[in-house]
Amino acid sequence: MDPGMEQEILGFIKGRSHENGGYTLYEGLPDSKNTYYAIKSFQLLGRRPWNLEKTLNWLEDVHRRGSFAAQGLFYRCSILKEYNRDYKIPRKFIKRLKETYKRSNLEITYYIDS
Repeated sequence: MDPGMEQEILGFIKGRSHENGGYTLYEGLPDSKNTYYAIKSFQLLGRRPWNLEKTLNWLEDVHRRGSFAAQGLFYRCSILKEYNRDYKIPRKFIKRLKETYKRSNLEITYYIDS
């Protein structure tokens, strides 16, 4: 890859980072999905995310607070597991997840949460 283009990509990703460690595509609050894609973009470029520890701490904090929509849950757990961090879903939320999504199939659940 052209080094100039790589620097532009890295600058774009870094520009989407927040002080708390998360990432977003547009201005506003960071979210699990865009944080996932930022981390994966760094990986594709063979780079370590410049604020990885802060990002992982942010993801763990969001996860601990109990934001368990299906889509965000996938993105958070994928990154946390990959970096050997706590990604387990607390038991108190398992029942709520089962109740919330028992009437829909996976595809519908994904679009509801998108």
